[in-house]
Amino acid sequence: MRRYDVAFDGQWQGKFECQQDAEDWAEDVAASGRLVFVVEKGLLRSSLVAVYPADREEEGHYRWNNRVGVDSGGIASGMPL
Repeated sequence: MRRYDVAFDGQWQGKFECQQDAEDWAEDVAASGRLVFVVEKGLLRSSLVAVYPADREEEGHYRWNNRVGVDSGGIASGMPL
């Protein structure tokens, strides 16, 4: 089963079963000036599905792709800084 986790301030902050619920909450949090990540978590992989606010999407993708804790197999255990 997949779930959607929301991260900001260097920590996982919320877990959702519905992607839209996760994105709605992430957008609300981003209104406070934070960079917020929405991640789809599967059994072995985590995939970035959205970054908020939209005007910082490029920065968010860069941070996600260069986060600490990702092994060479691509299993995403790390947290974006």
